[in-house]
Amino acid sequence: MGGSDWKVIERRAAGAPVRIAYRGQFGFRPEALADMLVRVVEADHAYWGDAAQPFFVPVVPLAAQVGSYSLGGTGRDDAFSVYASPNVREAELRLGDGASER
Repeated sequence: MGGSDWKVIERRAAGAPVRIAYRGQFGFRPEALADMLVRVVEADHAYWGDAAQPFFVPVVPLAAQVGSYSLGGTGRDDAFSVYASPNVREAELRLGDGASER
């Protein structure tokens, strides 16, 4: 997917950049997703004993049917893709950091 309307948010995890790229509007704040990703990436590096490396996550918008939402993803080395419909809320992200349970 290309285009000039992608926005990028950058954070740091253990000194390395964590970037999300997204387009469109969602029911969650992309900044909140970026903050969750930092915690996930830091936990991953700590668990595996990996050195910090840049990490990239594109958030690809999907169309939603009335009364439902769609959320998924695909893992890659030092990256993964998130596919989300515009009506996905922060509580539904559930990236394994417990943020939706606080």
